[in-house]
Amino acid sequence: MRSALLLAAAAVADDAPDWLPASLRRLGPVTRSERHWQELKNFFRPGGPSENFRIAVDASCVEDDLSYDTRFRPPRPFSDRSMPWWRLGSYQLTHPKWSLEVWLPLVIARSRWYTDHKPNITLVPHANTPRTKNGKTRPRHALGWCRDRVAATNPHWGANGDSFFFVAASSRGPCCDGGQPRDPGLLRHHFIGHVGERSDGPWLFREARFADRLLRDSQYKAPVTRDTAPRIRCFDERKDISVPPPVFLLRDRGAGDIRGRSDGEVPSPDRDVLVLGAEGASGGLEYDLRRALTDYYDPGGPDRRKYNQEDPPIAGDVVIRFRVPSKNYTSLLKRAKYCLVTEGFSPWSPRLTEAVAHGCVPVFLSPLLRPPYASVLDYAKFSIWLNEKDIPHIPSLLRGYDHAALFANLMRVRPLFAFCVDGGGEDGCGRGGSLGVPGDGLPFLVYEMFSRQVNAYTDTSSTLLTEGGYTSVDYACNAEDGSCSLSLKDERWRCAMANRHACMCQREVDGVYRYVGNTTNLKGHKQNLYHN
Repeated sequence: MRSALLLAAAAVADDAPDWLPASLRRLGPVTRSERHWQELKNFFRPGGPSENFRIAVDASCVEDDLSYDTRFRPPRPFSDRSMPWWRLGSYQLTHPKWSLEVWLPLVIARSRWYTDHKPNITLVPHANTPRTKNGKTRPRHALGWCRDRVAATNPHWGANGDSFFFVAASSRGPCCDGGQPRDPGLLRHHFIGHVGERSDGPWLFREARFADRLLRDSQYKAPVTRDTAPRIRCFDERKDISVPPPVFLLRDRGAGDIRGRSDGEVPSPDRDVLVLGAEGASGGLEYDLRRALTDYYDPGGPDRRKYNQEDPPIAGDVVIRFRVPSKNYTSLLKRAKYCLVTEGFSPWSPRLTEAVAHGCVPVFLSPLLRPPYASVLDYAKFSIWLNEKDIPHIPSLLRGYDHAALFANLMRVRPLFAFCVDGGGEDGCGRGGSLGVPGDGLPFLVYEMFSRQVNAYTDTSSTLLTEGGYTSVDYACNAEDGSCSLSLKDERWRCAMANRHACMCQREVDGVYRYVGNTTNLKGHKQNLYHN
C-alpha cells in the first residue's frame, strides 16, 4: 500500500508543467508539504515573481588589497575580466569549499535574473580565496571592511542594506571559524554559505589553535563546549541560505564533473556495499564524531598513519575506516548504499554533495547541521538521521531502511546539488544530460533568495537568534582590529581576533573580563587553554 502511494505521488509530481525549470519538476514528493510545493511552482509560473526578480553583483570586496585603509575606495566593476571568476581554468573555480565565492557570482551573471540596474537583491562575494599582496589569506574581520565598503559605495544600500546577500565560504559564515559571534553587525545581514545550522541543535564552539595574540600557550582547538562565547547562532534560516559545497560542477569544457574528475555517470541503485565512512587523514582529536567512528570500527587506523603502515584491503559491506585511499574512494561512493556525513571542525562537510552526486543515500551524524534547502525539502524522504549513541549499531539500523525508496527520492533532488559553471544553468549544461542531471540548482537557489525575510535591526542593536529565541544584542566594534563588545540579557562579553581566522571571547565576571569554559574530560584539550 505504501509503495502504491509513493508511486501515485511520483506520477503527479513528474507531470509538472514545462515552464518549471527541469531540475525542479520532480520535487513534489520530497517537499515538506503541498504548500511548499505550490509556493515553489508559483514563483516560476508565467507572470509570476520570477519574471521580474533581478539580482545584481557587487564586486567591491574581491580585491587582493582589501583592507581597513582601502574600505572606502571606489570598487572595480564586476565586468572586469581580471577578477577571479573570469579565470575559468584556475583552481579557484573548482575548490570544494572556497569556489562558492567565485562560481556563484559567475552563474548569476550568466543567468536570466542578472541585472546591473535597479536590482531586487544584490549579491556580495567576499572572495577569501585570492591572496593579499603578502601572500596571506585575508583576516576574517575583513568581512566587516567589506560591509563598510559596500555601504559606502553602492547606491542601492539604502538605510540598512537589507537587500544585500553576502557570500562567505568560511567555516562558520559571518562568525569566526570557531563559531564565536565576534561582530553582531554582520549577523544582521543575509549570508550565503555552506554553514546551515539548526536553531535547536547543540552549541559548537572551537577555540583557536596557535592563538598567538591572546593565548600564547594555546596550541590546540578545543572540542565542543557550550560556554566559551555568547550563545548567538551563526546561521538564521529566517534570513540566511545554506548551499551545497561546490563539489558537483557541470562544465562545458570537459574539465570534469565531480571533484574535478571526468568519470561521472548516472548512479545505479544496485550496490554491494552497505555503508561507507572515512574520518579523513586531516581529522584531529577535535573531530569528535569522526574519531568516535574510528575508535569503534577502525581503532588501529590512526597508528597506521602515524607509523606509515599500509591499511588492510577494502573488504566486506561495511567500510568505515580512519582513511580510505583516494584511488578507492570514488568507486566506493558508487558502490555504497549509504554514506556517513559527519561534522569536522564545523558542522558542514563536502561529503554530503559527494554522496548525492554519486547516488549514495546520506546518513547524517552531525547533530548541529541544517543541510541545504531544508526549509523546503523533507530530508527524511531521501536521507537518514542517526545519533552518536547509534554508532555501534549503524549496520543493523541501516539494514532496516527501504533503500530503494530513499534512492529514488535522492535522484529527484540530485540536480539541486549540481551547478552549471560555464553557462546560465537551468535546463541543461555541459555533460549534465549524460549524468542524469537535466538542470542545476541555480533556480532553486534564486527561489531561496526571493523567499528570505528581512531581519530588522537598528544602528546599534540587532535582534538575533540566541539560545532563548530572538534576543536584542547591543554591540560596539573597532573596525580596524575587529574587536567587539557585546551585551545581551545579563551578559557582557568582549570578543577579538586570536589569529587571522579565529577569535576568543572573554566574559565579564565580577567586574573583570575573563576567559571562561571548562575542557575537563574533553578530547583534544590543552592544559591552561583558558586562563586570565
